[in-house]
Amino acid sequence: MRIFVNNVDGFLAGALCADLWKLSHHIVGTRKGRQDDLIPPMVKRIVPRVEVRRLLKAVAACDVVVYDLHDADLEELELVLRSLQVSELHHRMTFILVSSVGVWARTQRGYEEIPVAEPEGNTGSDETEAEGDGEGGEAAEASTPDGEGGEGDGEGGASAADAAAAASEGPPALRPTALRSEDYTRRVPAPKFQEWKAIETQVLSLKAKQGGLVRPYVVCAGVPYGNGEDAFLGLFKA
Repeated sequence: MRIFVNNVDGFLAGALCADLWKLSHHIVGTRKGRQDDLIPPMVKRIVPRVEVRRLLKAVAACDVVVYDLHDADLEELELVLRSLQVSELHHRMTFILVSSVGVWARTQRGYEEIPVAEPEGNTGSDETEAEGDGEGGEAAEASTPDGEGGEGDGEGGASAADAAAAASEGPPALRPTALRSEDYTRRVPAPKFQEWKAIETQVLSLKAKQGGLVRPYVVCAGVPYGNGEDAFLGLFKA
């Protein structure tokens, strides 16, 4: 199995190469810098991106293609996608695009009620309370000659208990519903991720263009950090 990884000297790409090496020892890719020590040792060949024809041929010849939008050149990626859409492939290809949850940032939220666990019934205590109520009722009837006062007190106690229970319940607690893969048509990106959404749509359209030979996947990553990224630098310093 031949694997192509874009910018193998990037943070995410380097970690991916270490895991993909367990599946295949034939990994090729491009580089974004000139430091040879950042290239993972398991990468067999570096494809020069300045030679566009050679780059497109290398991508089309691989079984798995991985592009990370955090490090990718969007113009180059669009060129690769257009080439895959018009070229004739003779083998199955898995195209994996590492995107961001920012593409879903402004998607309309839905809410659902949090299910409330019903307390387990205590038969013994209920029976005891019922017996206690019965004895109390007899005592009340005995102390009241006509029994009307006892009935009035009982109705008042029941209505007060119902009012207290209704007040304690209040409005139902809500929580946001989880977004699923099939909700991708509803995704609304933040302004800075508009172009990323367009790239995702192009990647997903490869399945229809190539008659099922290309299996596209879009993976929404969080915020990368831990290898020089400055996303959480201020928080870590604090």
